[in-house]
Amino acid sequence: MGYKAITLSFLLLFAAGCATKAPSPSVVTVKETAVYAAVSKDFVKFLKKSYLPAKTVFYLQKGTDSFGKSLANELIKAGYGVSFLKKRGSIPVAYTLDYFQDRIRVTYTLGDKAVTRLYDKTAKPLTGFAVGGKYE
Repeated sequence: MGYKAITLSFLLLFAAGCATKAPSPSVVTVKETAVYAAVSKDFVKFLKKSYLPAKTVFYLQKGTDSFGKSLANELIKAGYGVSFLKKRGSIPVAYTLDYFQDRIRVTYTLGDKAVTRLYDKTAKPLTGFAVGGKYE
């Protein structure tokens, strides 16, 4: 097998992996920990529009990093159940905090939905929440 064939095989395998609907593990590349609480509070406020506290349990996938702990604390303060183990009836949540140009981008995978929002470096929202490509 030549170099081009190996490269093409690798790219196809990579593309197939990206096409799956399963939530990816949570990833945080944003190191400004001061923004974590504000971003977490903002997401919980968004969740309250669709999920009832005291009746909803969120399963935080790989949620033991600093942002995951902040998110868990905000969810608990709002009255949500939080689990770090998959439980029947819980809604899986994964997240990615990364940089997009000079902005902070937060993408949550909430069950089978992707929810994204951009913030400046002080955690001021720059966009609405985009759910499946539509802003709310």
